[in-house]
Amino acid sequence: MSAMEDSLRRALEGGDTRDPAFRESIYAASERALERMLETRGADEASALDQRTRLAETINRVEADFAANSYPAEPAPEVFDAPYDDAPHAPTGEAGEETRHEDGWTPGGVRTPGEVAARKPSWKVPAFAVLLALGLALLAYAITGALRGGDTAPATTGSIESDDGLPKLAWIDVFDGNDLETLSTPAGGRIEAVAKSDEREAVRISAPVGSQNEALLTIGPGTLRQIAGRQVRIEVVAGSPDGSPREFGVRCLVGQQSICDRQRFSTDMPEEAFVFDVTVPAVASNVTSLAIAPGLGAGASDVDIYSVRLRDLG
Repeated sequence: MSAMEDSLRRALEGGDTRDPAFRESIYAASERALERMLETRGADEASALDQRTRLAETINRVEADFAANSYPAEPAPEVFDAPYDDAPHAPTGEAGEETRHEDGWTPGGVRTPGEVAARKPSWKVPAFAVLLALGLALLAYAITGALRGGDTAPATTGSIESDDGLPKLAWIDVFDGNDLETLSTPAGGRIEAVAKSDEREAVRISAPVGSQNEALLTIGPGTLRQIAGRQVRIEVVAGSPDGSPREFGVRCLVGQQSICDRQRFSTDMPEEAFVFDVTVPAVASNVTSLAIAPGLGAGASDVDIYSVRLRDLG
């Protein structure tokens, strides 16, 4: 699951997902937030289309899971003859505002990038939905690089407050794309720095064809002390070197023991974020690492890794 999809699903958890109008309010708020971001950043048309396509595909994928469990549609109101005016009228909402969707899309249908750009929903969106959708657009901006140009993504450091008002750990950077000393290939493979046209730093991990050899990313003892005994979210930003599909896996090792099932991911994007959660043992070995297997699929056995970071979930 991509980080964009994860964020959209978490936004939907804030309301009644059986209500098509609520789901549409989340989708519409996400689209408007993305359009504001595109306008603010001055994205070119190719980058804007790529972002709209990604969001449209994500919305369609998420909506497919919820559409079947929607509340039954209300029966159409009985129509009476109008003696003075035979012209049909669209239903209206507050202050006579038309509530029909201008682009004809309703939850359960298929959204297109063009509809994302043209959305002008008529209902009022809850404030929390706007905030969550804005976070989604900012996430898309931060992880894809398509809107960045030569800018650097803002750092996510410091702490936030949990629900009980106590400090909660924010994102911890484990790998930033250039620290080759934290990576090793004990079973064989290759690790090399790669230069990107947008000045992003990454490493390319490759394994012998037909093997499932892993590259190990060491997690330092200072980080371990912060996450031992905690549930942790792991975000890996990776991409395909040439745009063809890549399949890779990630698992967590404490000593020689795996503490999570291998997570399998696939991508054909230059840069994409993948997230999963794991519970770290209370007593963690000093030898702890993430094991990344770049060659799980039938295609090429290399993948670009841009960053890895962790977040304490409590």
